[in-house]
Amino acid sequence: MVTIMKKLFFMTMLVLFANYTVQAKEHIEFQWPEHSSTSVFKALLNAYNANDLATLQAFVKKYYPEKSANAKDIYWRQIFSEYGVLKPFKVADEKFHELPAIWFQGAKTKGWLKMVLMVNKEETQILKAGLFRKIRPVGALPPYFAIPEEKMGNYLGNYLETLNQADRFSGAILVAKGDKVLFQQAYGYSDKGRQKKNTLNTAFGIASTTKTFTAVAIMQLVEQGKIKLNDPLSKFISEYPKDIADQVTIHHLLNHTSGLEFDDYEPFYNEALAAKSISEMLVIQLKYIDHLNDERRKDFKVLNEFDYTNDGFILLGAVIERVTGQSYAQYIEKNIFEPVGMKFSVVDNSKLAEVTNKIRKYSITDVPHIKLRFKI
Repeated sequence: MVTIMKKLFFMTMLVLFANYTVQAKEHIEFQWPEHSSTSVFKALLNAYNANDLATLQAFVKKYYPEKSANAKDIYWRQIFSEYGVLKPFKVADEKFHELPAIWFQGAKTKGWLKMVLMVNKEETQILKAGLFRKIRPVGALPPYFAIPEEKMGNYLGNYLETLNQADRFSGAILVAKGDKVLFQQAYGYSDKGRQKKNTLNTAFGIASTTKTFTAVAIMQLVEQGKIKLNDPLSKFISEYPKDIADQVTIHHLLNHTSGLEFDDYEPFYNEALAAKSISEMLVIQLKYIDHLNDERRKDFKVLNEFDYTNDGFILLGAVIERVTGQSYAQYIEKNIFEPVGMKFSVVDNSKLAEVTNKIRKYSITDVPHIKLRFKI
C-alpha cells in the first residue's frame, strides 16, 4: 500500500463532471516581475522548453551550485514529460517566503504549475526551486465556455490524442454526468517493450489518489460514531509525543493543516520509501520526530493553514487500523472496494501478483548520458 502511495507510475484520470467541461478562449498577457530571480526564471524556461538534455545540462552546470546539481537535468526532463512546453501565465497573488511565485500552463497539456526560485545575492545560481502541482490559480483565468454534451466526446478525443501522440498522457479516462458516461477511452501502453496497449480494464498505481479512499474510510467511521473530527490524535496513537498529539485533530490531518511533515529530511524520506506498512511508517515518523519540516518540532503548534502532507495521511491510516482492528488494506478493500464492485483494485501489495492486467512501471531515466524518456 505504502509503495503504491509513494510512487506515481502512469497518469490515471477519472473525471466526474457535475455539469460540463470547459475550454479556454484566449490568453491573458503576462508580465515578468521585477525581482532578482526573474533573469534566472527566463533562462530556466528557455532551457526547459528546448526539451534537450544537453541544453539542460549546460543550464544546470551554470545555474546550480555543484553540491546540489546532481540529476537536476533529469528532474527538469521529468517535469517536461508531464507538462510539455510551459508558458508563463501570471505572477501569483500571494508570495512564498517573500519570493514571487509564477504560474505556468502547459501549451498543449493545459496543466497548471506554480514555481518559486530562490537565487543567491549575485543572481547567478538557484539555491532552491519550489514547484506546486495539481492545483490551478485563483482569480482571473482565460475566459471559458461550456462544451455541449454531444460535442464533448469529439473535443476530448482530439485533446487526448494530441497528448498521446506527444507522449504526454498514458492511461485511462472516464467522463460522466450523473449516471451517464459521456466519454471513456484508454491511451498509451501498459508495457512499452511488448507494445501492449492500455485498456479500460488496465490496473494502475494511483499514488496519492489513495488519500481519497483514506478520507472516505475516516468519514465512514465518523458516521458510525467511532471517530469524531475534533478528536485529538492522542486518543488513538498514545505513543505519539503528547505535546503534538494533544493538539492535532482528525480534522487537521484530513485537510492538511496539522503541520506534520517530514519529507524535507532525507534520512526519513529514504526510509519511508522502503516501508511496506502503516505500522512501519508510524515507527519511522516517531524515529525522526525531531526533524519536522521547517524546524516545527520545537515548541510545536498546529499550523492551522494548508501545507500538503503525506505524513498526516499515514497517521489517518494508523487511526483506521487502531479503531477497526483491521489493517488499512483490509478495511479499504472490504468497506470501499467490495461494496462498489471494484473487483480489480487492491491495496495490499502482496495481491499484486494476482492482477494480470497491471501496467509495467516506468520512470524518467536517471542515467544522464542516455537520452531516453523511459527505462524498463
